[in-house]
Amino acid sequence: MSSDHHALPDLPRAPALRDAGPHIRGTNSLAVASFVCALVGCTGLGVPLAIAFGHIALVQIRRYGQEGTGLAVTGLVVGYISLAFWILIVILMRTSPG
Repeated sequence: MSSDHHALPDLPRAPALRDAGPHIRGTNSLAVASFVCALVGCTGLGVPLAIAFGHIALVQIRRYGQEGTGLAVTGLVVGYISLAFWILIVILMRTSPG
Protein backbone atom coordinates (compact mmCIF):
# COMPACT_ATOMS: atom_id res chain seq x y z
CA MET A 1 0.00 0.00 0.00
CA SER A 2 1.42 3.37 -1.03
CA SER A 3 1.44 6.33 1.36
CA ASP A 4 1.31 8.88 -1.48
CA HIS A 5 -2.36 9.65 -0.89
CA HIS A 6 -1.48 10.72 2.70
CA ALA A 7 1.28 13.13 1.66
CA LEU A 8 0.78 16.72 2.73
CA PRO A 9 1.01 19.50 0.17
CA ASP A 10 4.08 21.72 0.24
CA LEU A 11 3.40 24.46 2.77
CA PRO A 12 5.46 27.58 3.36
CA ARG A 13 8.01 27.11 6.10
CA ALA A 14 7.78 29.10 9.31
CA PRO A 15 10.67 31.47 10.04
CA ALA A 16 13.30 30.35 12.55
CA LEU A 17 12.56 31.35 16.15
CA ARG A 18 15.63 33.54 16.42
CA ASP A 19 14.40 35.59 13.48
CA ALA A 20 10.88 35.90 14.88
CA GLY A 21 11.73 38.19 17.80
CA PRO A 22 11.56 41.95 17.61
CA HIS A 23 14.76 43.84 16.89
CA ILE A 24 14.63 46.73 19.33
CA ARG A 25 17.25 49.36 18.63
CA GLY A 26 18.76 51.85 21.03
CA THR A 27 20.22 51.52 24.48
CA ASN A 28 18.72 48.85 26.69
CA SER A 29 16.78 50.51 29.53
CA LEU A 30 17.69 47.79 32.05
CA ALA A 31 21.38 48.44 31.34
CA VAL A 32 20.82 52.08 32.26
CA ALA A 33 18.85 51.03 35.36
CA SER A 34 21.66 48.67 36.41
CA PHE A 35 24.23 51.43 36.06
CA VAL A 36 22.13 53.95 38.00
CA CYS A 37 21.27 51.47 40.78
CA ALA A 38 24.94 50.55 41.14
CA LEU A 39 26.10 54.15 41.42
CA VAL A 40 23.26 55.64 43.44
CA GLY A 41 22.21 52.66 45.50
CA CYS A 42 25.49 51.31 46.85
CA THR A 43 23.56 50.50 50.00
CA GLY A 44 20.25 48.83 50.54
CA LEU A 45 18.19 47.57 47.64
CA GLY A 46 20.33 49.19 44.93
CA VAL A 47 23.03 46.50 44.95
CA PRO A 48 20.84 43.45 44.23
CA LEU A 49 18.82 45.47 41.70
CA ALA A 50 22.00 46.54 39.90
CA ILE A 51 23.12 42.91 39.68
CA ALA A 52 19.74 41.57 38.56
CA PHE A 53 19.15 44.35 36.01
CA GLY A 54 22.68 43.94 34.65
CA HIS A 55 22.29 40.23 33.99
CA ILE A 56 18.85 40.62 32.40
CA ALA A 57 20.11 43.54 30.30
CA LEU A 58 23.02 41.51 28.89
CA VAL A 59 20.62 38.76 27.79
CA GLN A 60 18.30 41.28 26.14
CA ILE A 61 21.19 43.12 24.48
CA ARG A 62 22.41 39.90 22.89
CA ARG A 63 18.93 38.78 21.91
CA TYR A 64 17.71 42.05 20.41
CA GLY A 65 20.97 43.57 19.17
CA GLN A 66 20.74 46.59 21.43
CA GLU A 67 23.41 48.89 22.79
CA GLY A 68 24.33 49.32 26.44
CA THR A 69 26.74 46.47 27.10
CA GLY A 70 29.18 48.81 28.83
CA LEU A 71 26.49 50.19 31.12
CA ALA A 72 25.27 46.71 32.04
CA VAL A 73 28.78 45.41 32.72
CA THR A 74 29.64 48.50 34.77
CA GLY A 75 26.46 48.03 36.79
CA LEU A 76 27.39 44.39 37.39
CA VAL A 77 30.99 45.14 38.38
CA VAL A 78 30.07 47.96 40.76
CA GLY A 79 27.16 45.91 42.11
CA TYR A 80 29.30 42.85 42.83
CA ILE A 81 32.09 44.97 44.36
CA SER A 82 29.53 46.70 46.59
CA LEU A 83 28.04 43.35 47.57
CA ALA A 84 31.49 41.99 48.47
CA PHE A 85 32.21 45.16 50.47
CA TRP A 86 29.02 44.84 52.52
CA ILE A 87 29.56 41.13 53.11
CA LEU A 88 33.08 41.91 54.33
CA ILE A 89 31.76 44.63 56.63
CA VAL A 90 29.20 42.26 58.15
CA ILE A 91 31.86 39.55 58.67
CA LEU A 92 34.26 42.03 60.31
CA MET A 93 31.53 43.37 62.59
CA ARG A 94 30.59 39.88 63.74
CA THR A 95 34.15 38.73 64.35
CA SER A 96 35.56 41.86 65.97
CA PRO A 97 35.89 41.80 69.76
CA GLY A 98 33.79 44.32 71.27
